[in-house]
Amino acid sequence: MHLIPRRPSLIAETRAVLLEGIRAGRWERMLPGERRLARELQVSRSTVGCAMAVLKREGMLSVQQGRRGEILPRALQGADPRVTGATSVALLVPQPLAQLRQFTALWVDELRRILHDEKIGLHIVDSRDARSKQPDRSLRKLVATSPHAVWLLLLTSRVVQTWFQRQGVPAIVTGTCGEGIKLPAIDADYRAAGVHAGHVLLRSKHRRIAYFVPPSPNEGVLRFQAGLRAALSAEQRTAADLAVIIAESRDEVGRAVERCLAGFRPTAIVCAKANTALSVWSHLAYRGVRIPRDVSLLSAESEPFFDHLAPSLAHYALAPAHYAQIVGRVVTKQLAVSTPLDSQMLELDFVSGGTIASPPA
Repeated sequence: MHLIPRRPSLIAETRAVLLEGIRAGRWERMLPGERRLARELQVSRSTVGCAMAVLKREGMLSVQQGRRGEILPRALQGADPRVTGATSVALLVPQPLAQLRQFTALWVDELRRILHDEKIGLHIVDSRDARSKQPDRSLRKLVATSPHAVWLLLLTSRVVQTWFQRQGVPAIVTGTCGEGIKLPAIDADYRAAGVHAGHVLLRSKHRRIAYFVPPSPNEGVLRFQAGLRAALSAEQRTAADLAVIIAESRDEVGRAVERCLAGFRPTAIVCAKANTALSVWSHLAYRGVRIPRDVSLLSAESEPFFDHLAPSLAHYALAPAHYAQIVGRVVTKQLAVSTPLDSQMLELDFVSGGTIASPPA
């Protein structure tokens, strides 16, 4: 019988993260409350409580009923000399990771492992205040009570990015910067992908294309749209039309599909979001519209569940592990210098799939 090594339990991992944070100077004298730690580490309160109980048995913490954990001197022994000051990174998100794309959860998990190997802690900070139109007060409090060497800004608005830029708080945008933002960013080149998508559809003789976007499109969605328009406007032989359709929920997409079939009748549909592509596909199938025989379908995003579709959905992909490696390299470089780094634009891979064909005669 061969023994297979297993990953440490979640309690053991949480215990290790807490101890690493203590030795990195993340917390002084007292740990935050269980609720806040659970939200920051993206684990349950019971997991945090069990991890703290382990540290208490090891003589690292003093935990009294109903009180926060007091850090004992023994917890500071054996600290890695390379870990000094605030060698921790915060990932600011507007909602819990469980509510975001699977792609995001995968690259964040991989980034946590990469930074851990470099003796850098990664702390998830989900703050709904980051979505408000006037986040100044909440961001000041958040940064003051959670000091980190670098903040990673995920799905944050231009207002939030502007605040970090003006305050001089070291920050890296993991995504698209708003207009006028000079923070370093690690983003995909959505405009180039949009241009490519336009030429792919033009070569397949598509001249009526619908582009489904959410009600509040981010910069990446708008740049893909600009790329599509640039490709279609370059078509000299035959005029090509692009209709931008605003829909996000299942019901909104259903109504939008009905309107398209009754009026514009596109021969190809491009979806800015992966979930929208799935909704469009299901609504078309429900109405007896065949893909790609009747309508071609393409997604500007990728998700792991695409591998289970038949035919395979044409889409633009960026491997989560590759993205995490790029972010990890930028973070370690930023920790070593005092000035902001240059932004990086990553090329998306086109996966042709089986959902694009020439329109019916």
